[in-house]
Order: sequence, then structure tokens, then C-alpha cells
Amino acid sequence: MSLLYAFFPSEYGFKKPDPYVFRIISVRLEARGINPYETVMVGDQIEKDILPARDVGWQTWLLCGGSEEIQAGDWPRFTKWLGL
Repeated sequence: MSLLYAFFPSEYGFKKPDPYVFRIISVRLEARGINPYETVMVGDQIEKDILPARDVGWQTWLLCGGSEEIQAGDWPRFTKWLGL
């Protein structure tokens, strides 16, 4: 597996955690044959990055959780998912 697309909502005039951002990206990816479970959101904010991405079925990777704890992934599974 390789990185096919990277999206930055601010480049399209959207702000997270607007659910529309995640839905429209999912629709565009599905049009290219990429399913939600094949999509990963890498973020540092649980409320703005991780939870909205999970709501549309994406995989998630939390970079910096601060004092909050949430199970957002593990490195061996993530690298296997990427094919590394």
C-alpha cells in the first residue's frame, strides 16, 4: 500500500471538525475506488481529527493526545496497513 492522496481541509475552505469535510472526502475517494476503511486520518486532536474520521469509517492515528486517553491505533498495525 502507498500514499495515494493527502487532503488538507483548509486548502478547500473547510474547517475541522465540520462533518461535511470528512463526508465529501469519503465520496471523492470512493469515486476513485478507495473505501473508508482504506483511509487513515492522522491528527493531533481527538475532537477535530480522530472522532469525526471514525464517524465516517476511516482508520485513525493520534499523534499527540495530551492528557486525554483514547485507543487510536498502534504502530505495528499502522505500518502493516501502510505495507512498510
